Amino acid sequence: MFFGKTKHFTRVNTAYQQLINAWGYFGKFLFVI
Repeated sequence: MFFGKTKHFTRVNTAYQQLINAWGYFGKFLFVI
């Protein structure tokens, strides 16, 4: 059960990192304009 929670948390954390990266690129795009 603990392993399942850890795996789920890692998946959520990865999605969160991707979201931050997307906002980072979006911010650079706005800054360029």
